[in-house]
Amino acid sequence: NSPRTIFLEYLIHGIMNLYFYKDDDTNVMGYYIFEDEDGKLLYITKQVDKYVTREDYLRDNGIVVLRKDLKYRTDLNFVFGDVEQIANKLPKADFNHKTMIDFTKTYHQLKCTTGEECIEFETKVDNKNVVFKFSVYAGYEWLKYKTYYPENKSVAGALVIGGRAEFIVPRWNKSISVILDLSYAKNTGIYDSYYSVPKFEIDFGGKYTYHKGSIRPTIEGGLTLAIEKYPYNFNYAWCEFIGAGIDFRVSENNKFIFVLFDYVISNIFDANVLRLKLGYKF
Repeated sequence: NSPRTIFLEYLIHGIMNLYFYKDDDTNVMGYYIFEDEDGKLLYITKQVDKYVTREDYLRDNGIVVLRKDLKYRTDLNFVFGDVEQIANKLPKADFNHKTMIDFTKTYHQLKCTTGEECIEFETKVDNKNVVFKFSVYAGYEWLKYKTYYPENKSVAGALVIGGRAEFIVPRWNKSISVILDLSYAKNTGIYDSYYSVPKFEIDFGGKYTYHKGSIRPTIEGGLTLAIEKYPYNFNYAWCEFIGAGIDFRVSENNKFIFVLFDYVISNIFDANVLRLKLGYKF
């Protein structure tokens, strides 16, 4: 409730100018701001879609429905309602850059009498907009498994080393990334005190990172391909994993030290694995 200066992304310059603003501290997807020939500003915004519980007299606990904020479609009538070629598209308009840019460019083409093209400033989303992060780490894992021989241990541990890659599209979402992780460990004592089993694990999944501040909590989950090497064969299985940790920023160019705990569940090996990873993200 107080004035402040903000930076707008300039999308279209023409008979009507189009800007975009995203405030990460609010529960809205962003603001599209239209500036007409007289300098008058109109904006539309959209709340993030969310699931809510709606009362249902036939059910004690109600029903869960997805609530969509579609008020922006009505608000667009104040901007383009007098242009028939655009007005008939407003009831099904999507809230994204492509739709708003198309509307604004069409408006320019219909209203511009001198024939010049409007200027489009939007950065196209392509492979260059994918951010790649690489990490190396070391740690320890605790393996707990079922055994049918009382003389054998049911808990084993091993040092772990590995590396991971993260792929992020910031223009889509700065917090969500796809992860690919490869690690190596050598478990000793699974069958007896001296027997060692080399093991490779490949993790593939998704990760959420709170993307602001120097201390950034993370959660992740996905699938793990566990491969164990025995003297005469390989044994492998698909498992599930979940994890949580913290990224600590150590430089202004987004270098991080991270701590990660994750938990792997394997039904085939009758084993569960708790892993601790300490690493550095470039």
